[in-house]
Amino acid sequence: MHETSGSPVGERLLAAADELFYTEGVQSTGVDRIARRAGASKKSLYSVFGSKEALVVAYLEARRTSVQEILTRGLERFDTPRERVLGVFDILGRIVTAPDYNGCPFLSASAEAAGDSPIGQAHSAYRAWVRELLTELAAEAGAVDPSAVGRELHLLYDAAGVAARADRDPRAAAAARAAAEAVLDRGAAPPAAAPAVVPGHCPGCSCPEIAGAPAPAPAAGGLPPGSPDSPAPAGPARGPADGGPAAARRPRHRGVPDRAALPPEDEHALRLSGERFDHGRGNERVDE
Repeated sequence: MHETSGSPVGERLLAAADELFYTEGVQSTGVDRIARRAGASKKSLYSVFGSKEALVVAYLEARRTSVQEILTRGLERFDTPRERVLGVFDILGRIVTAPDYNGCPFLSASAEAAGDSPIGQAHSAYRAWVRELLTELAAEAGAVDPSAVGRELHLLYDAAGVAARADRDPRAAAAARAAAEAVLDRGAAPPAAAPAVVPGHCPGCSCPEIAGAPAPAPAAGGLPPGSPDSPAPAGPARGPADGGPAAARRPRHRGVPDRAALPPEDEHALRLSGERFDHGRGNERVDE
């Protein structure tokens, strides 16, 4: 009767493989050493797992289960979707700053394995789970394109793990978290557009006669009737005494001619007459 990976000897072998594979590498660790560390024979190792490759796959599957549990439990303490996205990097920060952190076990184990091998497939399965998690969290956080945002977050997740190991940088996860905030901000839905303003009408005016009034038709030259810049109607020549061309020009407000002389109740009449009313430049004085 063959032993199974869940048997006492199988658990000892897997525990020994986990320690040696992670600290010393898959390629440099032989099955003889694993068996000795587990207090078992090499024959027992092959009886339980069948091959070293199968033992490596079991080791990676156990690591994946551990990471999933750590992330799933850790995310429960965050309240909002955005906090959960950033919480992934907080949890990663605790992982990569642990004294025994030696890089990503999946990346290390698959470095010399073919992509379609059982080891490569175990690595791909782990990466697919991380990508799915980040994509779901991005969707909950309001990303317009959760798939694209999830991909960017996954790149940051990978980069933090590699930098923490290669550079011995304990701040790598914090830097990735800050970058993740920028990714979330850029990928969020844009704010609602402001309501359009009908040309010729007062923005925000609720008066029925103003809100329903059509914009005045443009006169010759494309300017609305009554505009300060529109040509004056034909009529008898006027001299200096009656305000003709030779009369001294006086400064007036752009868009609100002689408004200071109008009482407040005449404001609607001024708007309906077709005079331009520019809220943004109503107080700018222009000499013409």
